[in-house]
Amino acid sequence: MPYVIGDYQNALIKGRQILNGVFIANKIINHLKRRKPKGYLLKLDFHKAFDSVIWEYLDEVMACTGFGSRWREWIHQCISTAKIYVLVIGSPTEEFFMEKGLRQRDFLLPFLFNIVAEELIAEC
Repeated sequence: MPYVIGDYQNALIKGRQILNGVFIANKIINHLKRRKPKGYLLKLDFHKAFDSVIWEYLDEVMACTGFGSRWREWIHQCISTAKIYVLVIGSPTEEFFMEKGLRQRDFLLPFLFNIVAEELIAEC
């Protein structure tokens, strides 16, 4: 994991705070306001980006980057078989399959998200 997740990534990593990015952004904006340089500030937001990953694309990227079929099948099982239920007035509803199998505290999330994000900036 340390080879996949950079030091600059704050979200989804134990011991790092997602708000660190907000604090850094505020410092940069304050600095730019004081210096008033010419230029642009670009904000890219990965908010819920993983929720829109097409699972077939993830599998294709993993195959292209050298993951074996057995490993890819394990990943597919993890992301496609998650079931949940909802408590309504203390009683559980029937279980239902989730549309997306990974949740924010899932250990696989940062790893798989980085595989997809890296592929978006490079060609396989």
